[in-house]
Amino acid sequence: MKKLLSLLGAMGMVATSSSVTVACNKDSKTDLSALSTKALGDISGSGDLPVAADLVKAINKVNSNYGLSNSDVELDGAATTEKATLKAKSTSTKFTGKVVVTYKYTKATTDTKKDLSEAVKTKELGEWEGVGSLPTIDEVVEQVNLKNEGLNLSKADVQMAKISDDKDLTKGAKLTALSDSAGFSGSVEVTYTYTQTKKTSIGTVADQNVKVFDKAASFDVTISNPTSDGALTAQEASSSGMLSEIKVEKKEAGKWTVKYDVIAGKANEKDNGEAKESFPTVINLAYGNLTKKVNVIVVKNDLNLLIPFGTYTFSWVDDKPTATELANYWNSQHQDQKISESDFDLTNNSGDKENGVGATVKAKKESKLLYGTTTIQIKNS
Repeated sequence: MKKLLSLLGAMGMVATSSSVTVACNKDSKTDLSALSTKALGDISGSGDLPVAADLVKAINKVNSNYGLSNSDVELDGAATTEKATLKAKSTSTKFTGKVVVTYKYTKATTDTKKDLSEAVKTKELGEWEGVGSLPTIDEVVEQVNLKNEGLNLSKADVQMAKISDDKDLTKGAKLTALSDSAGFSGSVEVTYTYTQTKKTSIGTVADQNVKVFDKAASFDVTISNPTSDGALTAQEASSSGMLSEIKVEKKEAGKWTVKYDVIAGKANEKDNGEAKESFPTVINLAYGNLTKKVNVIVVKNDLNLLIPFGTYTFSWVDDKPTATELANYWNSQHQDQKISESDFDLTNNSGDKENGVGATVKAKKESKLLYGTTTIQIKNS
């Protein structure tokens, strides 16, 4: 009997330990190495080289709802103008591990930027209405552009604040250029008279800039004075084949989120014969009899960033690897970024099967996924 009780006690301890392990796994952190999109595209900042904050902003831009913050990560070693390693801080409650990201970094210089105080010629924007009790930055930027033809200001260029404590956002706003704005510097104060509309209307939605392979890209829509049975719908204006899985989710009364996948750009040819980078499409919104167009700019993937310079090891059959073999290897490693030999040409410049070869990968003008050129090393496994 004593032996039996001892055995049962030991089994109880094992069961308890197992339950503790499960509880710990429930609060596991996100491994940075599993980041979906590591090619960040073109980025800029105030320094000669990017800092961690520049990279965090770029990561969140191309990875929807990732939720990385400056307090989560730090640089692991020095960043270059094309590549950096970020590692999770020991104090981060959400992330662990490290990740290598690639990009094209340029230093934003004030010499090439427009000073907002001079570029915005018309600072009195007049009277206008919006859906909320206060105007959004999208709405203020839209009004600035309407009154200043050719300015092409974007909400990504500026941050908005009250002009003073005694003047709220219904009377005016101060727009200050962000440090990573490529086109603007300084600040400007604009005045207007804003009122919340009493009519049912669809709020302003900024142009969307997305990249091929983006999953669950999204934007929010606000309906002023929504009806009790009103429903928002969204669909691409044409059957371009660039977007798919367009879905509308209701968050609360008058608040909706539109989500979609970006699956392709278009085949096209520049004057110089290279693949074209970006293409416009439109998502049409409808709420009852109300409609609104949302412009979506789809950017294809730059090969130099998607497949950056480095060594790639896989098995090939003949003396030199083929485009099909490279595509098959890439697809086995990147299930959400699949390409095919019809997207690029592979030129083997030097080397052999025993020592590896240097190769140039160039996007075909017919590709709907890629543009540009990259140079890589390929070794046979």
